Amino acid sequence: AGLVVSVSPDLVLEAVSPGNSSWITDLNYWRRFSNFIILRLKDSAAEEREKIALYAGGNLVDIPYGITAGVFKRYKEAPERTQCASIIWEAYKPFNYDIDSDGGRIVTVKDILESEKLGVVQIYGLNPGDYIDRMY
Repeated sequence: AGLVVSVSPDLVLEAVSPGNSSWITDLNYWRRFSNFIILRLKDSAAEEREKIALYAGGNLVDIPYGITAGVFKRYKEAPERTQCASIIWEAYKPFNYDIDSDGGRIVTVKDILESEKLGVVQIYGLNPGDYIDRMY
């Protein structure tokens, strides 16, 4: 999971794997994947989405990866550890958006994908029919 934090240039915040910290990478990195889904916060102004992106890009970089990060979701302004789904959840939480679809103790990529607060903008390499009711 990643979060676009800038356009022009296109930059994405992500937490990739153990031994690494969260970082910002060029969007071109994502073009190597065989499938992806682009989601957008529903019923929100561009300014609100920009605030979330600016917050994430300014506050959620260089956080050590932790496989158990987000197991007991407790929003902190400066999380001690993160993982790919947790960092996305952490970006939205200060703006009162809980994008964990099942509200469980851990947030996963699937939880974010199934969040009713997010709509599908683009799909590549997956069956669009599975997400037709969530398309913009």
